[in-house]
Amino acid sequence: MDYELVPYAPQYHGHVVELQRHLWSPSPDVNAEYFRWKYEENPYVAEPIAALALHGDRLVAMRGFWGAGWEEVSGGPRHIV
Repeated sequence: MDYELVPYAPQYHGHVVELQRHLWSPSPDVNAEYFRWKYEENPYVAEPIAALALHGDRLVAMRGFWGAGWEEVSGGPRHIV
């Protein structure tokens, strides 16, 4: 079996929404909203960061990474690091 790892690109959006029916929700609309919120509209990264595994032209896996803001709270002033 041959697999190809590719970075997420907008042309895979529909495939991601469909694939995530197995993890997030059976509803494509809910999955699209969740993906948009977590990856596309994330204020800490410029664009979605995800690795996709393709088997032929079929998306079979996704590993997403999302930006986050952390605050230091160990007694000093709070700031985003």
